[in-house]
Amino acid sequence: MLLAAGWLGYDRVYGRGDDRPLAWRDHTAALGAPAFRRAAAGAFSSRRDLAVFLDREVRGRVPPLPRLDFARRVALLATAGPRSSTGYAVEIVCVVEQRRRVVVRVRERAPGAASAVVPRVTYPFRLLTAPDTGKPVEFVWEGR
Repeated sequence: MLLAAGWLGYDRVYGRGDDRPLAWRDHTAALGAPAFRRAAAGAFSSRRDLAVFLDREVRGRVPPLPRLDFARRVALLATAGPRSSTGYAVEIVCVVEQRRRVVVRVRERAPGAASAVVPRVTYPFRLLTAPDTGKPVEFVWEGR
């Protein structure tokens, strides 16, 4: 029991500190407008892994993949799933490297009451790349 408490304390204090921002690139427009079946997020270190995910998660036609540098970068994809209007969006708040992981903070923006939106099904998402640090990636959705 004492060992477990010690490990949790170590992980919270040491393993998750020392945040350093990672420069990321947005490739959302290059993927087109796929129809994602559900909300999901993932990090992909190869073109094949990303293609398999899209095959499983996209309803209908899977768009061609953009050129991404998987030799040096990791692809990060966050999807909100189907939404009822054009006013929804997925925003990347930040991507930070910590001692033992990379954290991607994501926020879903919903339309306000006075927003001019078109009532149709949309599938908001963000596809980005960040330097491959070799560390596990964790997505944190703000406001959920």
